[in-house]
Amino acid sequence: MKKKIVSLMLIAIMVLSALAGCGDQNKETTAAPTDKGTEAPGTEAPGTEAPTDAPTDAPKVEVTYPLEEKVKLTIGIPSSANVTAICSGYAETPFFKELQKRTGVELEFVEVASKDMNLLFAQDPMPDIIYSHNMATSYPGGIATALEDKVIIPITEYLDECAPDYKAVMEAKPV
Repeated sequence: MKKKIVSLMLIAIMVLSALAGCGDQNKETTAAPTDKGTEAPGTEAPGTEAPTDAPTDAPKVEVTYPLEEKVKLTIGIPSSANVTAICSGYAETPFFKELQKRTGVELEFVEVASKDMNLLFAQDPMPDIIYSHNMATSYPGGIATALEDKVIIPITEYLDECAPDYKAVMEAKPV
């Protein structure tokens, strides 16, 4: 169960970090501070809405980091020229070093060329996590076939238990 929770959390982190880079790069970042107490409800600037609370009926899962129990996960990921320009691979990036330190989850990276992503699905055993920029082209037959072959599973049934805050954000602001 802990492996599923950690896997889902890592997937959510990767998705959110990928989406964070998709924002408008031309926005001015030096806004004057405002006194939130003087504004009328609903007049906040776009993107500054108060966070929604997690659903009250969702079960609470207590997790503390770094994990006491050592967990090791493999992650299949397409190699990136942006990464190899500054270090030998994802394992050497400051982001993944810090992620491993803070979570207590050791990551073993299986890097392949983008065109060879299908090789990850042929491995026995497959990596615990496979990160794909475009699953529709990474698996022969696309997402529907990968679901039928049980190579990937929908995580929606696990969101209530394992990621209620993530679910609340996604329901409030669907992509």
